[in-house]
Amino acid sequence: MSGELNLTNIKTIKALLQKHGFSFSRSLGQNFLINPSVCPKIARLGGVGETNENVGVLEIGAGVGVLTRELALRYKKVVVVEIDKTLAPVLEETLAEFLDTNTKIIYGDILELDLKELLESHFKGMDVVCCANLPYYITTPVIMRLLEIEALPEAQVQPARELLQTEQTCSRFETGGSPAIRAVTVMVQSEVATRLVALPGTRECGAISAAVRYYGEAERLFDVSARSFFPAPKVDSTVIKITITGKHNLDEVHKKRFFKVVKSVFSQRRKQIINPLSSDFDIPKEKLRELLLQCGINPASRAENLKLENFLDIGSCICSY
Repeated sequence: MSGELNLTNIKTIKALLQKHGFSFSRSLGQNFLINPSVCPKIARLGGVGETNENVGVLEIGAGVGVLTRELALRYKKVVVVEIDKTLAPVLEETLAEFLDTNTKIIYGDILELDLKELLESHFKGMDVVCCANLPYYITTPVIMRLLEIEALPEAQVQPARELLQTEQTCSRFETGGSPAIRAVTVMVQSEVATRLVALPGTRECGAISAAVRYYGEAERLFDVSARSFFPAPKVDSTVIKITITGKHNLDEVHKKRFFKVVKSVFSQRRKQIINPLSSDFDIPKEKLRELLLQCGINPASRAENLKLENFLDIGSCICSY
C-alpha cells in the first residue's frame, strides 16, 4: 500500500496523519517536504564516490518517510533516528516495503544516543554518510556531533565543543585517524547555511564556519523555498554538503587549543585578536604580541581576517608561552 502513496501530496499527507492520529509538534520544528524534486536530489547528491553499493546512510528525522524511501532505493542500508515516537504508525505504513529489507528506525534523540556505537553496530564495513532536514534549534549541535565522531577508540574522542583547558605541548600532533562519517548532507535555514559554508578569512565566517572547515570541505548544493514544506516555515532553506576529510586530525590537546582560539577571537570578533586572546589565555599583551609576530600573524587582525591555518598557528605559538 505504501508504494501507492504520494508522500509529497498535501491531501495524502493530511489523510495519512489524520488516520494515525498524528499532531504536529511546534517544539520539534516539524515541517514535512512536499516538493517532489527535493528528496531525490538530496539522495543523489548525498553519496560518496561513483557508486553507493557499499554506502550506508544515517538519516536524522524521518518525517513521513519521503526522504527515507529515496535513500533506501539508492543505498545499501538506511538507519533513521527519529525523536517523535508518535510517527511510528505512520512510518510503519509508508516504509513497510523497506523495513523488511534495508531500513531500520531507531526512536531516540540524536544528541543523546551513542553514535559511535550505533555506527559500529549497523554499518560495519560500510562507508557512512548522513542526510537530514534539521530544525533550526538543533542545527549546530547536531552537525558538531556528527563531525566529531572519529574512527578512534572512544577514550580518545572528546567533544570539540567543550573547549576544555588541558596541559599543552608545543607542536601539532596528528592522530592519523579517519572520519567515521564520510559526508553530511543537510537542509538548514538559508541564513545558517551561509555561515556553515563560509570560508575563514571572509566577513560571513564565524566560529561554526571555522569548526566545519577544521573537519572538512563545505559546499552549498541548492536552495529550497518555504513553499516546499507543509506546514510552510517562515524562511527558505538550503541544502549543504560537508565532505569530511580528516585533514586536520589533531590529537585532543591540540584540537582543544584550536577550538579555544576560535571561540576566543569570535566571541569578540570586532576587536583586535590580541585582546580576547590575552584575556582568555592569560598572557600579557606584549608577550602575546611577540608570539603572534613570530608566527607571522598581525596582532591587530580581527577574527574575519584569519585563515584556518592562522588559527592552528596561533594555537601552536601560544603553547610556547
